[in-house]
Amino acid sequence: MNHNISTIKDRLNLLEIFRRDGHEPRRMGASHFTHCPFHEEKSPSCKVEEKRFKCFGCGAGGDVFDYWEKSRGVSRMDAIDQLANLAGLAGSSYQPIYKPAPREPKPEKTIPPLTPGEREAWLACVQALHDSPREISRIAAWRGIGEDVIHWALARGIIGLKQWYGREREAFLVEMPHPYAMVTGDKQELVPVATHIRLGPYTFGNYKAKASWRFDPADRGAWPMVFGAPALARYIFIVEGQWDALALIHLMRWHLSWPAGTALVAMRGATSFRKFLSHYGILPTATVFAFADADAAGAEWFQPEGLVHRISTKVRRVHAFLPADLERAAEGAGFEEVRVTGEELLANWFGWTNRALEHTAVSEEIPDLWRQYAFRGYLALQKVVERGAEVIALMALGVGQRRRAV
Repeated sequence: MNHNISTIKDRLNLLEIFRRDGHEPRRMGASHFTHCPFHEEKSPSCKVEEKRFKCFGCGAGGDVFDYWEKSRGVSRMDAIDQLANLAGLAGSSYQPIYKPAPREPKPEKTIPPLTPGEREAWLACVQALHDSPREISRIAAWRGIGEDVIHWALARGIIGLKQWYGREREAFLVEMPHPYAMVTGDKQELVPVATHIRLGPYTFGNYKAKASWRFDPADRGAWPMVFGAPALARYIFIVEGQWDALALIHLMRWHLSWPAGTALVAMRGATSFRKFLSHYGILPTATVFAFADADAAGAEWFQPEGLVHRISTKVRRVHAFLPADLERAAEGAGFEEVRVTGEELLANWFGWTNRALEHTAVSEEIPDLWRQYAFRGYLALQKVVERGAEVIALMALGVGQRRRAV
């Protein structure tokens, strides 16, 4: 039977065929990857799009006909006939022929802690930043946070200046939960396992226009930065990066007095939230506030099986939004040329969070210190809006832009 090849291709979605064959393409950035159907591999290296696929491990690739031929072991003419059926051009429905064998879950490898020598080297990095007031001032001004927050992080030993490719770079300590330690009070014992180093745009080791990060050692995993004890916290705040965490701490003045029953989690990369959910306990009665960046990585949080979906199955309430969602809501209401900027986000975030916290408390039990904080906070918010100081808001809320209001 003669079939129009272009019509078959137009009607079929190769990504959906992969899924119906039992594969699990996962979004990574702007693309989908899965384990290759044609060779054994530990990490997914097969890129799948709606019309084409490409395995970077074995080199297999092509269009829907190439995939069908190779996965079914049929000729090109048989592939055309069968795909015509699947596309609804020959009156029959699709039944999967190929089904990959179930994969055994990989045992999680043991992560060794930093050696005594590596710990000493990191403490020297912390000391290097501590001894450089000029660098502290530069970082504070660049990130829009107070120098006292940098000193607070230095006292905790989580930030430093590390020599990398012949120059000093901003770096953070990477820690994982101690496998045998008990969680007590608002603290959880953590074990240092690596450092996370920032490579600025167009610097040696990173020749791109956007900054990138490196783990050292490289095989320890993207463990999130965690403050407080999530396993005991009533309120958990989640942001995308380490700088965002420090900005939120600065904004809320948590470096002066950490609030009881509160945890802050800063993700490091696309897989960081999985480590958080699998290695840190969470109270089912907790309330979670998740602030995503306005970029592809932030959008990942809202995908099926992303952070927001996964964590919403574990806790009572999740408050999460993307800045783009606010724009779409306004445009849907009839507004034109909508632009969401830092003042609106900061106002929404501050009032929304405070109201949510106050709603879960008994009025008579709210301490005077909280009432003073809320009152002074709204006064401070008024000043921020009047000055148009978007920088702090943009960094604290992960808008991903650093521009001042005009």
